[in-house]
Amino acid sequence: NSSAVKATSFGFDNFFADIFWFKAISYFGKHYSGDNNYKWLLHMCNLITDLQPQALHVYEFCGLMLSWEIKDSKAAIGIFDKSIKHNPDYWRNYYLAGMTYALFDKDELKTKEYFVNGSKVEGAPEFMKRMAAKKLANLDDPRNALVFLKDMIASSKDPVQRKSLEEHYLKTLNEIKIKKLQALLLAYEEKYAKKPDEISLLEGLLKDDLVDPWGGKYYINKENYEIETTSKKKRILLFNKEEENVNNEVNNTKEKIDESIIN
Repeated sequence: NSSAVKATSFGFDNFFADIFWFKAISYFGKHYSGDNNYKWLLHMCNLITDLQPQALHVYEFCGLMLSWEIKDSKAAIGIFDKSIKHNPDYWRNYYLAGMTYALFDKDELKTKEYFVNGSKVEGAPEFMKRMAAKKLANLDDPRNALVFLKDMIASSKDPVQRKSLEEHYLKTLNEIKIKKLQALLLAYEEKYAKKPDEISLLEGLLKDDLVDPWGGKYYINKENYEIETTSKKKRILLFNKEEENVNNEVNNTKEKIDESIIN
């Protein structure tokens, strides 16, 4: 643990933090291109930031990957809160935590709280103050995530992190396109009182509406009349609430079973 490492670091905390940071990046990259099992990432992040509390790049990397790649928004918020504790005058901490609450927890009150606190930090950009003052847009709208991810990709320095965020950016674009096509499908059914035989029959299509972000084609699955794509990419649970609710029920059931076994 970090206490044991600090006790044996003989004052070279930054040196050991840099070594562990290199190991954490290598660990993430290995599992990102492999089994996607990041069991020790949070532990490694806490170890590094215990040794080097001002390592802003570590907090940002860990928080983003914990939320987007591992789908653990609670752990991500914990990392961002830790960064705020040690670096209270860095506005970006509040922005990252607020957007995590907005995108993953759909919690408008907590989102506003972080934006308000962040807007008070000296040097905070004007957009933080505007976001703190205005009524937030629909938190289920994937376009909110698109703007956020674009910003995160632009500032990302690690190639594996950037690749992960870029993939989520494309998946978010996919959700936006699917939502539009599903709306057009519903409009067709309401207008003609029947389901279309082909997706090309939908009215209001633009030139690139039928091409997904990976170059595949959208089509109507005739078994359930849902919009799908030939790219067969897994959709983001963030915007697929029904599937997310099912997974939550499964996880809650599993936790209850585990508790009954332990007790």
